[in-house]
Amino acid sequence: WFLLIIRCLIPILFAVALARPVLTSFQLASAAGNKGLVLLLDDSLSMAATDGQSSLLEQGKSQLSKIIDTCGPAEIALWSASSPPHNLLDGSSLDKAKVRESLQTLKSAAGTSSTRAAILAGLKQLQAMSEPNKQLIVVSDFQASHWRAVSHSQLQTIQEPLNTASSKLQIVLLPVGPAASHANVSVQVIEAEAKTHLGGSYRWLAQATNHGANSLSSLLLTFQIDGQEVARQSVALSAQSSEQVEFACEFTQLGWHHLALSVDDPSDVHGDDQCFAVVQVTPQPRITIVDDSLSAEQIQSQQFIGTSRYLRLALSAFDEPEKNAYAVDTIPSTLVNDEKLAMSNAVIVANVAQWSANLLHSLNEYVVAGGGLLIFEQRSGDSLASKSSAILEQRQHSSDQAPALFGSRVGAMRSVSREQALHLETSTPGSTGWMAWNDATDPLRSLTFTRWVQLTNNPQASAARTLLRLSNGDPWLVQHDVGEGIVVQCASSCDDDGTNMPRQTSYVPLILSLAEKLTQHGSHRAQVTSGEPITLHVVHAPQKVDGERADQTSIAKGVAVIEIKRIQVEGRSGPEHSPAAPFPIDCPIHDDRASFTSTREPGVFAAKFKATAALASLPAAMPVDPALFAVAIDPQESQLTPLTKTELNRLADQLGASLVFSASEYDAMQKLQRDGWEFWRWIVLVVLALLFVELLFGLRLAASSGRGAA
Repeated sequence: WFLLIIRCLIPILFAVALARPVLTSFQLASAAGNKGLVLLLDDSLSMAATDGQSSLLEQGKSQLSKIIDTCGPAEIALWSASSPPHNLLDGSSLDKAKVRESLQTLKSAAGTSSTRAAILAGLKQLQAMSEPNKQLIVVSDFQASHWRAVSHSQLQTIQEPLNTASSKLQIVLLPVGPAASHANVSVQVIEAEAKTHLGGSYRWLAQATNHGANSLSSLLLTFQIDGQEVARQSVALSAQSSEQVEFACEFTQLGWHHLALSVDDPSDVHGDDQCFAVVQVTPQPRITIVDDSLSAEQIQSQQFIGTSRYLRLALSAFDEPEKNAYAVDTIPSTLVNDEKLAMSNAVIVANVAQWSANLLHSLNEYVVAGGGLLIFEQRSGDSLASKSSAILEQRQHSSDQAPALFGSRVGAMRSVSREQALHLETSTPGSTGWMAWNDATDPLRSLTFTRWVQLTNNPQASAARTLLRLSNGDPWLVQHDVGEGIVVQCASSCDDDGTNMPRQTSYVPLILSLAEKLTQHGSHRAQVTSGEPITLHVVHAPQKVDGERADQTSIAKGVAVIEIKRIQVEGRSGPEHSPAAPFPIDCPIHDDRASFTSTREPGVFAAKFKATAALASLPAAMPVDPALFAVAIDPQESQLTPLTKTELNRLADQLGASLVFSASEYDAMQKLQRDGWEFWRWIVLVVLALLFVELLFGLRLAASSGRGAA
């Protein structure tokens, strides 16, 4: 019976071995068109590195081209992974020629990587495809600087679609490289003021970094303003080191200006060897100090004392007016009117005991229109408390629609002995972002207070934001947004009554920081990182009806756009650089704003209002804020070192992804997943072995039967 079983197995196994290739071919024919494929190519700056022959970007395009050729019929989508992620096909396509053509449009590698965001976007599109088998292929150099910073929770957000999908989803990681060298030199802006005044000294701080393993003895830095070279500087950088460089200049023309710093980078990566900034040059900001403690004779003869004296020393200490950051006027409250405030960029109320209705109305109109107001507690005891209560009571009876000036109601005056003096607590969220020095902890903690007003929430005003607190928790500096402007209220005076502020080195930078906050609060963002959108604002001229400020009418939809042009800045080393987006670009205006999202590459861009319809009520040209803006690359993108193979395997495990290192490996993996192991070869061997066993058993049985017959 054993021999019979063997003889039965032999034809069965032999039939299976012969049928396997036939069944596989039938399976392939029936599965045609059943695959959804999302191809994701990292085209960020680091992909410009080369292996000595071609860039990593070209290697990635080559690998994807091979995958497209061998993947069979499939619905394919193609994504660019530089920020923001972009679908090159605006959907998907079954036409491989169209996909290959779109792939070749990726000419530059100069943006910031957003591979994780691109994976999420690709998975979302993959889920919407109807095919049962879906794959997302990620081709990247997998920079260590980006992926090592990704948290476990962020990786889980990628895994969630894989676990919840009704059909099979698979992620494939295909690293390209390695580059022949990870050497690179980059420059980036560290500090650049958004505004400066005409004739004032402007300071720009940048940093040059050598990311390579070898020292560089002489790197030439070139500083340009509006495309004209104004300074050069040579620096020596050791391996993996940085050096800060400072440039100072004076502007002699009002308006917007762009600045560029270039480095003579000997490496193959040139997207980060320039950095940019923009600055708006305005007339010297004018600050008006309202002080009733001075007589008209003292103001006229410039004999300032007390609060006004300390404020003027901080804001305009130089005898030459053009050297000062601000022009300062001091007036009594009786001279405050709309015309006077219209010439002021900020107002500081230092000592006002009696607030008249005219003063309140003028300040309210000023702040609502976009002005900045700073109020200090005055020296005369608790009069600030009674004054604010009277103002609030007056406003309740005057107009319910006009916003309240104060973000907080002023409560009781509090005082302690010198031994119990309180200091400022700099741990308040947002306490250091607006101040003029980097390490604000020690300077501010040296300020002590023995008298202050307790500020409490005003239920009739919108919520105030606490900028600084005293060490006992009481708010010391609060900000309230009113209309287009801001009101900042301080719980103490700014002279030497109840505080040591004027006698500390931190007093001047604190007052200058407050002045900058008041004068620049309406400035819109003019510097973004590549991939981030920027909002452009149409600026209306102020209008009044019957002496009152009138609300502006927004520009109607479809009658105007904001035109964006790229400003060419000379000095980039290396080969010619082709911008990814064609310029100019027209951005539609909605509610007097336009959003520009094509910020994939660093550079300087100009924004201009352009009417598309002839309307009598529409001016031919209106200011745009910002009129210039700069796009900077993420500093992490300049670090070219990729993840190690161990880290890549760990990343693949965390994502539940497959890891391959070439298109041929991917093809072999696909063949294995599709066909399984080619067991038929082993089946043939088993058949041969069974034939041999059958032969042995047959001979032995034949011999045994022969002896029995004898």
